[in-house]
Amino acid sequence: MYLLPVKTYVDYLRSCRNWTILTSGTVLIGFLLKSTAQQGSTPKHQKEIRIKLGDKTRTILSNQTDPYWLLTECRVAVGAKDVLRVDCNELSVLRVEEKVVLAESELPFKTENKTDYSLPPQTQRVSPGSPGMLRQIVKVTTLGDREISREVVVSDIIKEPVKRVIVANPRRATTPRQYIAVASRTLPANYRVKSELSVESTAYTYTGNNTATGVSPRVGLVAVDPRVIPLGSKLYIEGYGLAMAADTGGAIKGNRLDVFLNTVKECVAWGRRKVKVYILAGDW
Repeated sequence: MYLLPVKTYVDYLRSCRNWTILTSGTVLIGFLLKSTAQQGSTPKHQKEIRIKLGDKTRTILSNQTDPYWLLTECRVAVGAKDVLRVDCNELSVLRVEEKVVLAESELPFKTENKTDYSLPPQTQRVSPGSPGMLRQIVKVTTLGDREISREVVVSDIIKEPVKRVIVANPRRATTPRQYIAVASRTLPANYRVKSELSVESTAYTYTGNNTATGVSPRVGLVAVDPRVIPLGSKLYIEGYGLAMAADTGGAIKGNRLDVFLNTVKECVAWGRRKVKVYILAGDW
């Protein structure tokens, strides 16, 4: 404090910002001396408060403790469903937002198994299935950047799934050795000859393709002309044994058939020969 004469009152009053007491004849003037270190310091009783809204953060100085007052001071609107989170000197506003989205998803297909004893033993025919398509209108609720609920408003199947169908013959297959070993004209008791015919036979082996009935080629399956020997017919072929008519061929016309063998060497040894073919009735 400095003690000053009254006559100098006006001059000092004009030059000084801070003065405290005015008495008769004397003015007491207090000077607020700010050093470089004091400048920029936090005012008394105020503290830094961080207000976070989404990915934006604002820092203010305040001595208020009411979060709603602080948000009003910063002109931050708070919705009825919004959530306030206070953590020490940080105030976070988590927005609750609702939006409607269009979502599409696959519907899985089912698999149906059927039995067909007209197929070669232990073989199957597969009709591939395909998934369907489901379209939904969904109301999604988020809290901040986190999804908290999902409600289906409208659901519509825009494509029905197609079943996968597996048709199989579960009966046990005769091994290739058994087919080749049956070379006599005498048939087992459970077979009955429906008809017989004389044909010209050749042999073929693996080509990388399935047979006309959709099964993999193997010993015991033969290619025929379906107009002469229907596909699926049970056969006994002289010199070859029990067989199933399961394939066709471009060169197999009329009284001709192609027997399947494992190797090219066996096919060459078979060659081209006349054989008797017996069309059978009875179980394998």
